[in-house]
Amino acid sequence: MNRQLIAIRDGKYKEAIALAQDRLADNPDDIRSHFTLAQAYEAVQEPEQALVHAERCAAALPGSFEAQSLAAKCAAEAKRYEDAYRYAEKALMDRGDPNLPLLVRGVLRALSYVPGLKGLRTANEVSVGAYAKETQWLHEYVVWYQGRSSSDSGYSTQ
Repeated sequence: MNRQLIAIRDGKYKEAIALAQDRLADNPDDIRSHFTLAQAYEAVQEPEQALVHAERCAAALPGSFEAQSLAAKCAAEAKRYEDAYRYAEKALMDRGDPNLPLLVRGVLRALSYVPGLKGLRTANEVSVGAYAKETQWLHEYVVWYQGRSSSDSGYSTQ
């Protein structure tokens, strides 16, 4: 597993930032490092920095649910509500079904009975649960944005 991802998973956001920045010094177009920086800066509550990297991911991966969703969250936290709305809509339009095909699920279920492979049994369930939570947030954001009145002029739409 990538050291950046391990640092993010373990909540070591400053370490993840340092690792990603080191990688970007050698390869400025490394989207995985930009994704790591967006997640880490979001976690340490630096929304503007997070948004810079999330937008880079969204531009490089226009059909990626994960990239568009991350950009939506970062833009919302940076109070760029119109941008967040645009990314949220794009993520919702591009989302696919996270459920694995029935045949693949059957194979994974059968493999999960092999000693040492028990974790395969829940892999699809964990993936679907995280996807559902993310999709719910996106839907709620879109509904909030569409429903806000014109008197909410205090919100930035930059």
